[in-house]
This record gives sequence, structure tokens and C-alpha cells, in this order.
Amino acid sequence: MRQNNADAASAILQPLLAGEAVDSQSLAMAARANMAAGDYDAATELLKRRVDQEPTNSALQLDLAAAYLAAGDVAAAEAILAAGTDTTEADAYRRDMLGVMSRVRADDFEAAIAAARAMIADHPDDARLRNMLGGIYLAMDNDDAARAEFDAALAIEAGNRTALLNLGRMAASQGDYDAARGRFSTVLDAAPDDAGAMIALGMVEAADGNRERSIEWLEKARAAAADNAMARTMLARQYLATEDFENAEAVATEAVTIAPQSAQAHAVLGAALEGQGDERGALESYRRATELDPDNTAYSLSYARAQLRAGQQSEAASTLERVESRGEPDLRASLQIAAMTASAGDVDRAIRMGEELMQQFPDSEMPHVLLGEIHFRNGNATEGAAQFERALDKRMSARIAGRAFTLRRANNVDPAERPLERFLEQNPDNETARLALAQHYQTSGNDEGRPRNTRRCCAKTPTTSRH
Repeated sequence: MRQNNADAASAILQPLLAGEAVDSQSLAMAARANMAAGDYDAATELLKRRVDQEPTNSALQLDLAAAYLAAGDVAAAEAILAAGTDTTEADAYRRDMLGVMSRVRADDFEAAIAAARAMIADHPDDARLRNMLGGIYLAMDNDDAARAEFDAALAIEAGNRTALLNLGRMAASQGDYDAARGRFSTVLDAAPDDAGAMIALGMVEAADGNRERSIEWLEKARAAAADNAMARTMLARQYLATEDFENAEAVATEAVTIAPQSAQAHAVLGAALEGQGDERGALESYRRATELDPDNTAYSLSYARAQLRAGQQSEAASTLERVESRGEPDLRASLQIAAMTASAGDVDRAIRMGEELMQQFPDSEMPHVLLGEIHFRNGNATEGAAQFERALDKRMSARIAGRAFTLRRANNVDPAERPLERFLEQNPDNETARLALAQHYQTSGNDEGRPRNTRRCCAKTPTTSRH
């Protein structure tokens, strides 16, 4: 059953959810539809009912174990794997593979490696097992061991798709984009309609700065796979990067339709709607993303931002508190939390958060920039100016100097030009800063300062290139 066949899926699921008696084939079809859509909890419930119909069917038991693993219930999966009796060699093989995966899901990598190697000893010519072991090593960040296993899979089966894709992704992660392109192109040589390889090439081009080429590959993947949500989610991200919000919305909507349980698809749709000013639509999409993946800090921060724009200050504050309660986020996320906390109305708390970040990240200028912004916006221009001075002490940045100058001028802090002058003392050839300073002197009537600080900029004839 295709994931995006919503009407057919609904027709099957409705009597199941209502608890009506249904035939085994419908249960199995509905379970597969839910697995494909990423709704593992629903798939698990349906498979449990299917196993109740045939409690001795080993293949059904393994289907249920796989669903439990996908849903993250390792204990339930292992109980099935330990209790079952296999009736075919294929079932025994699959039970062993699921046993390896259960160890991985439990983060017991050493046990997973031992189980995988035991399977390889029994099946030395099985490329799938080499790829599985390589994947375990990847999860452990052991790139050398992972590469050796993927190479072993290729030695068993030249052109093995999984091995080529994994080796290509590894090359891309290390910045070797040409090697990555070579691996993915080999996959396409054997299977020209392979959407996975097209998506991988799209991501390589994006990482290498070739945005248009990335979109071309992802559009090809979109055309090649009518029910591939990942291709559409990645494509929507590229459209967002080019600020083509209409195309981003159209593609992200397709992704959500195909995979309604994908938090990433909902988050990308939210960004596309936000970019077009659809605050209500963005709010709902971000809400759904955080509902599906409540531990994702980026989704929660986007949701809080949408709540603030919708005037839901108290709700935004609650969202931010939940993010904080999950542990210490990184500096960038912490800065966003503090800034949005101030926007939600709790300025004192935001200031305390900024001061704590100053202690946690003593070499970073960003906590000072944050505090400077908060103080300026809440009427304490003196402290705001002082914080920006400290930020410049940490990092002499044109962006920080320009922002400090703008805020000082808007809040009548004299001399407003001080941050720009400080920056130009160390970076006298920065024309953007010199022009800003020249314009300020001109409008403020500071004829004495203007020639000293802007002579080079104003005397130079504009050119179209430098040699």
C-alpha cells in the first residue's frame, strides 16, 4: 500500500480503530501502512491483534518485534525474540538480525558487534551482514572499522547499493565531495531511478555550495519516487535556503501528506508558511512538529517564536521552560531561549539567563550581545552600551560594532560612533564601517571627525573589481 493513499488507508483503518472484527489481510495491510507512515505505535497495536489471530506464526511474531524496535520498546521486542520458535531458516536468520538491532537500540554496541560477527561466521558471503556491522561501527563513530566492513560488502557483491551509499555519505561528511559523487553515481549507473542516490547527490551539492544543482537532483528524486517524503523534505529545505517560500510550501505539503508522522516535514512546512507571513499556519505546523518530536530543541524554539508572534506570551514561556528542563542546550539555543524569554515578558529572568551564559562561556561575545539587546530594548541604555563594549572586547566584529552603533544612536548614547571608531582602529580598510561613520558625521555635523576617520573611503573612486 502506498503511503499517500489516504482514502484507502482510512477505509481500512476506520473499522480497526473502532474495534470491529476485520479479516487478517486488512490488519496486515493497515499495519504495513502505519509502519510506512512512521506511526509505529499504531502499527504495533494492529500487529498485536494480528498475532492474536495466529499466535504460533513465527513470521508475524517477528513483524511485531520489528515494530516494537521501531517504536523504541526494546524490552517488548526482546521478550518476543527470546520466546519465539522459528519454523523456517529465513525466520531464524531474521530473528538473529533483529536481535542485533535490539542490542543497538539498547546502546549495547559491544554485544551487537559480537552478535553480528557470529552471524557473519555462519554466513561469510552475506553482504547484508557486513553492511549491518558497518552501520554499528558508524553509530560508534568508528569510521575506519565501518569503512572496512562496507568495503568487505563490496568485495562480496560488487556494486552493492547499501555499501556504496554509506561510503558516499562518509566521504561527504569528511568534505570529499568528488569521492561522494563517484559513489552515488555508481549506484545510479546500475539503477537510474534510484531516488536514494539522487537525494544523496542533492545533499552533496548543497554541502558543496551548489544550491541550484542540489535542487535539480532533489527534483529528480521527487519525480522518481511519488511516495518519498525525505526527497520532498530535503527539497523544501533547499527552497527555503533560496527564500522560495511558495515552492517550499508546496513540496513540504507533499511531504506531510505522504508522511504525516514526520516531525521534520511539519517543521519545514512551518518555516515555509512563516516565510510567507502565514503566522497561524506556521504556528500549527510547529505545534505538530513538537508534538511528534518533543525533545527536538530546534522545533520547540520555532514553536515558541511562532507563539510570540501570535501574541501567546504565556504559552511561549511554557514552551521555553520545557526546553530548559530537558538539560543544558548549546550556546546558540540558550541565546535564543533567553531572547524569547525577554520577548515573552520575563525580562529579569532573561537577564539572569544571559549572566549565567557569560559564566558558562567566558570567551564568547554572544552573551554580552544578548544582554546589550535586552537592556537597550527595556530602557537601560547605559548598561546596554556597556555590554556591547564588552562584546567588542571579546571579538572585534563589524556586525557587533554596527549593531552597537545603531542602538546607541537610537537611544541617544553619546558618543554614538564609539563602536565604529573602535572597530576602525583595528580594521582601517573596512569600507562598510567607514561609510557608516562618514554618513553619521555628515548628519551629525561632526566636520572635525569626518576627515580623520573617512578620508580613505571618501577619496577612493569606486571600482568594480580589485587586483
